[in-house]
Amino acid sequence: MSTPESLLPEDEPPHPPLKLGTAKFTMVNATGTPTAPENDVHAILHANQQREKAAGLYEVTPPPPRRSRRKRDFWLCLVLGNLVIVGSVGLTSINAVTVIYGFSGVLLFTSGFSWVMWQVMDDY
Repeated sequence: MSTPESLLPEDEPPHPPLKLGTAKFTMVNATGTPTAPENDVHAILHANQQREKAAGLYEVTPPPPRRSRRKRDFWLCLVLGNLVIVGSVGLTSINAVTVIYGFSGVLLFTSGFSWVMWQVMDDY
């Protein structure tokens, strides 16, 4: 495999020697010039804030509280759930055992549903 003659290591220019010391830089920008007033960030932000205050954007009023639907949903679900339990007792053969089971089902459903709706759940 042959290499082109321009890539041979003998043809590379020598690297400049490295020295420790201070580097010399040339100044490109003029020093001591103040910033232009249109670039003063604090003045721009202050002007924006004054315009927002004049427009009334900092005067926030809380929205009126909305009506809770929890009471309506509680009574609707309580009546429907108890009707299902009482209806299932009425559709089966009515004897002492089914009436006692139905009564205890109504009691458990009412107490459990009341606890969930008023203690566990938040207002919605």
